[in-house]
Amino acid sequence: MYQYESRIRYSELDENGRIRLLALLNYLQDASTFHGVDCGMTTGHFREIHRAWFISYWDIRIDALPVDGERILVGTSPHDLKGVFAYRNFWLQDKETEKYFVKADSAWFLVNTDTMLPQKLVPGDLAPYGEQADLLQLGLKTRKVVIGKEAGLAFIGEKTVSREMLDTNHHVNNIRYISAAYDMLVDSGMIGTERYPSRIRAEYKHAAALGDIMEISAAELDGNYLVSILSAEGREFCHLEFSF
Repeated sequence: MYQYESRIRYSELDENGRIRLLALLNYLQDASTFHGVDCGMTTGHFREIHRAWFISYWDIRIDALPVDGERILVGTSPHDLKGVFAYRNFWLQDKETEKYFVKADSAWFLVNTDTMLPQKLVPGDLAPYGEQADLLQLGLKTRKVVIGKEAGLAFIGEKTVSREMLDTNHHVNNIRYISAAYDMLVDSGMIGTERYPSRIRAEYKHAAALGDIMEISAAELDGNYLVSILSAEGREFCHLEFSF
């Protein structure tokens, strides 16, 4: 398990005074990178050994939102290995009451950056991160966000990948797809600015790079919003499901 303390900043708030979704998700992502730094598994180390962790799936449950100035605890815990996939819990809590704002589970895989192929994981790949523990017990049962033809997706907009969306793998950072999809739901008028997701599931297919055009389509189905992000050529980048 790994935790760090922080505080919600005014610069992270949206027009409604709530923490921006991108800022909220950044806290979770920072937990795993801080964990790596503190146990020697830095991005520099992985560059040297020609490896990188890529995410396959997020399941994020948002029960409440921290407010401006609130002191928070952010944590993560690796908890399972299955084939090429490693699983991690994430959470965000009120520092004083320990009430959970956010709970999440995720699936990751280790890539050989010379071949860009996943590597079969062994216990030693997780050993530097310490004891494995499924602290949240969210019961992750799938790594898929299935969008069938019956969903009736409609194009709602596009976004060109800019340099500030990239991470150290020179691909669009995983939470940027979530942020882009949510913003496009708002900008297209499918949802109002007052709505904030209570659950987000995201399945990653292929990585978008600088200059790629992300074409975003969406549909409402059974009260949830399904979003597909494709390249202009039809290559799948990400499938998402937002619940409110």
